[in-house]
Amino acid sequence: MANFPGLSFKSFPLASSSIIQSIQEVSITIAASSTSNTATINSITTGNAFVMWNGQNPNNGGGTNSANAFGYLTITNGTTITATRNNGTTNTLTVYGVVVEFVSSAVVSMQTGTITLGSTVTSNTATISSVSTSDSFIIYGGALNTTTGPYSARTVLVAIDLTNATTVTAVRNLGTDSATVAYTVVELTSGVIKQVQKISVASTSSSTTEDTTITAVDMNNSMVLDNGQITGSAALVNTNLYRQYLTSTTNHRFERVGTATTSRTLKATVVEFNTGYVLAKTASLVSLSTAETQKDTTVSMTDRNKVFVNQNGRTYNSGGSTLNSTQMGALSTSTTNVRIIRNATGSVAMTAAFEMIEFV
Repeated sequence: MANFPGLSFKSFPLASSSIIQSIQEVSITIAASSTSNTATINSITTGNAFVMWNGQNPNNGGGTNSANAFGYLTITNGTTITATRNNGTTNTLTVYGVVVEFVSSAVVSMQTGTITLGSTVTSNTATISSVSTSDSFIIYGGALNTTTGPYSARTVLVAIDLTNATTVTAVRNLGTDSATVAYTVVELTSGVIKQVQKISVASTSSSTTEDTTITAVDMNNSMVLDNGQITGSAALVNTNLYRQYLTSTTNHRFERVGTATTSRTLKATVVEFNTGYVLAKTASLVSLSTAETQKDTTVSMTDRNKVFVNQNGRTYNSGGSTLNSTQMGALSTSTTNVRIIRNATGSVAMTAAFEMIEFV
């Protein structure tokens, strides 16, 4: 495990009441014969909470039938989280997520939904009630697709964006098969968030690093949210898998291993909270060798119920498309450990990124 330069630290804020009611992680395995499964959580107020997709592990041994290798998460009710995929005829799928419940006084609205891109559709929108964009951000809940033939990143990979105060947009490159993406638009009370910065990078075919200059943030109080990507490449995973992080107070970076003949568009959101809401922040890079299916990282948490573990992508040093070795999930297993896990090694190394934000 290595920490990103300047990105492993603790900051102790001024006295402040917490904006977090609870944070709970889920790991839901969908059986080979099923298209959905649920996890039971401690009771939450659904109008104050979101569930974020935090990675997934299919046991597909090859690069076909992504219809059973990709899924999304939704809050079904106050005690139930549901994972859904399109096809359950073969292979299991484990979907990881984190459920964040804010205190009522911190929330203006939580608007959740799904957007379906039909078999000939590359872009679609959802209309939401108007939000203050300076106090709002979008959460990616995962996506499913109907591709049962060879894996195609052009069809499977979807980006989401809070386009304006009333519109959520989902975009992909190719509409060969249908895809459905889940989202939540979170609007917090004025004064909780200092600033929200959306990032959209048109990565060139030959570049492995994409830097974006942002307005200066306090890295102690900021988190980076993955909003997906759009790619013109069909299958090569080393060219389509990215990790992301803040390299400084004014720079956001996407990185990958391989280059390709086509460009892609990468989307993220940097959310900076005002001083007094974040207790500790760590961002780390974790390397899994060719023989490893999981890697543990030692961390320090004061209260696990206030900790947000956020996977920030991974790189993979092969052009192969084996789905069970190229996807991963992130979760904490105790107050002193965060685990990165994948289903199989594929005899190829992986480097994953994650953030751990502990709220007051």
